[in-house]
Amino acid sequence: MKSIIFLLSSLLLTGCFQIIEEINMKADGSGEMVLTLDMSQSVDKVRAYLDAGVVEGKEIPSQSRIQSFLDDLEGDLRTMPGLSGVDIQSNWTSFIFKVRCRFKKVEDLDNAMYELAGKATANNGKKWEPKPNYRYQNGIFRRLFEYSLKPDEFQNLPTSRKVMLEQAKYMVIYRFEKAIDHYSNQAFQLSPSRKAVMLQTTPADIATGKVKPATEITFK
Repeated sequence: MKSIIFLLSSLLLTGCFQIIEEINMKADGSGEMVLTLDMSQSVDKVRAYLDAGVVEGKEIPSQSRIQSFLDDLEGDLRTMPGLSGVDIQSNWTSFIFKVRCRFKKVEDLDNAMYELAGKATANNGKKWEPKPNYRYQNGIFRRLFEYSLKPDEFQNLPTSRKVMLEQAKYMVIYRFEKAIDHYSNQAFQLSPSRKAVMLQTTPADIATGKVKPATEITFK
């Protein structure tokens, strides 16, 4: 599902951006996911780099190539079992990209990610090791994060990239029908209604392991 971010990774070097991960889940485990990549604060820079076709020595895919990828991604997601209502929106004026889909159970998102990532890495001659991201069992919602972090790689980045990742925003919002009884990760904030939690952090903090989006949520 996050293939949109991987493809646009070169553009993320151009300035401020925000990634928003939203899960709106019903009591039966079905729901909707919305993943947003918002680069609207860096419109002029993004346009300039797209025209140049390169940023910091790295090639940037053209708008037509990115759009072709997004169209293919939408087509692939429509074939994934358990997913429906797939819609990918591309706002090339404000540079806001949004992936939206409904799921019968939250594990369907993992299955879609596994298949898409496996296909992408196979094309690059690499081996993909699936990692779980979402689970909903026995009335307990889990956001898992079992990826190997390499803080040294972040520290070895050029200063400009480290600053960019420190200034960017990563927001996670999980909404539910039932009131939340307990959530394990206190980095999240509980809404007044007790039916949603939110995490606001930066890609830099996730890359260095200072903050993880993992949490376990139980309901009243």
